[in-house]
This record gives sequence, C-alpha cells and structure tokens, in this order.
Amino acid sequence: MGAIVGTKFTADSLRVAAPMRPVFERLMTSLEKRGLLTKVAAGYSPTPAFAAAADSAQEALRTFVAQHSGHLPEGLLCAGNCAELGPILRG
Repeated sequence: MGAIVGTKFTADSLRVAAPMRPVFERLMTSLEKRGLLTKVAAGYSPTPAFAAAADSAQEALRTFVAQHSGHLPEGLLCAGNCAELGPILRG
C-alpha cells in the first residue's frame, strides 16, 4: 500500500476512502499493538518488524495451509483480501 520503513504515512497519504477510515484506524491500532507500527504525531511509521512480517507473509500462509489443510479456503480468502487491501481501502 505504500508503507515503507522509516517513512511516516497517514490515511490521507494512502488515499483511504472516507467510509473506510474507521476500518483503517482499527487496523493501524492492531498493527501498533503488535509492534509493527509506531504512532507518530500525524500518522504512523512502520517498524523493522513490519518489513520482516511483510517479507514472511507468503511463507506464513504456506505453513498455515500445510498444517491446517482443511482451512485452505479461509487461507486463500485472507491472502486474496490482503493482496487487494489497498484498492479495498481506497474504495
């Protein structure tokens, strides 16, 4: 979506649609609690852990599906939604 470690971003800079702002804020709060983002004065800044999590997402999905093969549809649904998160939030 355009979040780069060391660079702050806001809902405005990511062009999040007005109706999706509450969802965006809930997501950012959750990522902040997990240590993937830090709240800065006018937005958020990704931590190095954010980059590591983003880089390992495909392997995490493969591991999940391998361990829980009955949940393949849910895993694929999550992967598909995450792949399209930017356009979804932009409305």
